[in-house]
Amino acid sequence: MTQNELITDPLADRNTQLKQLFTLIYPQLSQAVYDRHPQMEAPFHGELMTNLAGLLRQYKGTLTEDGLLTWAESLERTDPDIWLLCTHADCQPFIYSAIWKTLGHSTEPSKYDDYPETVQELATDTWVWVLEHVSELMTPGSAKLSTRLYAQAQFIAKAWIKKQRTRRAAVIRHIYDLPSKAAAQKMAQALDEEAIKRASEERESAEIRVEMETALAAA
Repeated sequence: MTQNELITDPLADRNTQLKQLFTLIYPQLSQAVYDRHPQMEAPFHGELMTNLAGLLRQYKGTLTEDGLLTWAESLERTDPDIWLLCTHADCQPFIYSAIWKTLGHSTEPSKYDDYPETVQELATDTWVWVLEHVSELMTPGSAKLSTRLYAQAQFIAKAWIKKQRTRRAAVIRHIYDLPSKAAAQKMAQALDEEAIKRASEERESAEIRVEMETALAAA
């Protein structure tokens, strides 16, 4: 018996032995998932471990710790449900980053909707797209998966912005009784520029206040 073979009931059928082995090495399996996907949230981790338990009958390897650990890791690339949980943990930060940057949160205030809810809505839309393209995305490509999902999140956010701008221009045209769509878009651009300028001035004012307070505290 090798060092990493675990003793199970020799009289039990293979399925029972598998369950015994899974129970014995559950802590190692659990930690291995967190080691590979440190950003995975607890509810998703629990779902992944439940999925692994449900797939035990598929395991045809030797009843050893290394064998089961290797098999569990391989499912992250071959089982759609487990792949999705791992991808969510690894790529969610890239999706949020793409949406934040595309919406221009760092340069101007939100003018279309409640910002946190908008970000979450667009992230959800991105994951819906992922669900619709799981088979395609599970096939390794020339670009990293995080890069592909970043680009898709950007695309979804840009489409949302375009839709909101169209609606906003229609409202501005109605409110100001403007003669054309172009005139409404021009006014919308002017309003945006004013908002950006105001936000910049507010940031500069805040920075000056901090500098003055720091200087006074040090005096």
